[in-house]
Amino acid sequence: MLCPEVWNFGAPQYSFFHILNLNNNTNSIKKNIKNRPMSTIKTHCFIHSVSFVLPNICSIPEGFCESILEDSDYYRINGLRAVELINRTFINSFIKQGTFSLLTVDKRLDIDNLIAITPDGHLWLNLRRSCYQKLGIEGKPTRFERKEHSRYVVKINLKASKLTPGNKYYERIYTNLDKMLDLTFDVIISWDPLAERICPSSVAAWFDKRGFPVNICHQQVIRRCEYSLEIPALVQNNYKEFFEWLGVFCIDGNLINENKNMEAQYVSSYECPKPRIQVGQIQYLQFTGFFTQKKILKIYNAWKKYALLNNTILPWCTIDIQGFVDSPIKLNNQMEHSFYTNGDHSCTIAMCPSNNGYILRQSLNSRRMPKIKQ
Repeated sequence: MLCPEVWNFGAPQYSFFHILNLNNNTNSIKKNIKNRPMSTIKTHCFIHSVSFVLPNICSIPEGFCESILEDSDYYRINGLRAVELINRTFINSFIKQGTFSLLTVDKRLDIDNLIAITPDGHLWLNLRRSCYQKLGIEGKPTRFERKEHSRYVVKINLKASKLTPGNKYYERIYTNLDKMLDLTFDVIISWDPLAERICPSSVAAWFDKRGFPVNICHQQVIRRCEYSLEIPALVQNNYKEFFEWLGVFCIDGNLINENKNMEAQYVSSYECPKPRIQVGQIQYLQFTGFFTQKKILKIYNAWKKYALLNNTILPWCTIDIQGFVDSPIKLNNQMEHSFYTNGDHSCTIAMCPSNNGYILRQSLNSRRMPKIKQ
């Protein structure tokens, strides 16, 4: 095809889920609606970034940022062999004594071998067909391929009682993983121990003693402040336009301010939807790295507490959570993540501090199998 009609290609399918509770009225809705933001956050197992938008705030207190960065370091290990993750000492010391998260980095979900450990203690291997056939461990084809199966998913419960040295199941898993000398991964890890007296860095020390290069990683911080800006009011009938404006602001897009008689400079220039509010300044704060479920819940509670303490100043405030694009797992530690079109899985909460009302928006890529010829 010399001149493909690219304009005829359909847009990637998305799944948007909204919960509107701006009036904080729990009488006409389900009982658990008030705690839905926290329960939704708990479904995300691999978080890459968390960002905040705080309008009408002169400056963000250092204490707020410090509470987010406290104990937020994670570690990168290069060349980790998969067989190391079923070591019984490792399982007893870290998998069963806390919440351990592991994710492959610098790889693509649609073409490379990937590995992950979810907080519930499951080891996931997302493998190309050639590697899967050499491995010899039972798995299943990825659900996102219709005819020719080029990728397979292997899931191992590291907390299972049968995964014990001497057990036939364990010996078969160990032998098959041990023979795959080329099955190595560059991964990032984080561990939240059950006992507060135990240091989370213990897991890094364990891998270091096993001879693997371990590097400490820190969360990256981006701050931005815009002045004299029109922002949309958070009302029930314009939430779609509100989130659209929020997206343009977060990527530092070209926003038009009517009060300054600004004209559109680009086709992509965006005018604030009505009803509008004029604010003196609006703060944007983004943290990027690797966050565990426990850390994200702590961050959410700190953000909510800060918002309620400033309920007379903030017209609204938002928190946005983004997952890794090439994560093999999406939600609930059980849902396989798709590829081909997009890898979106995010959650945004817009809160009105004056009455503790909120709008929750969850964006997921489609779970439908792509209609492509194989």
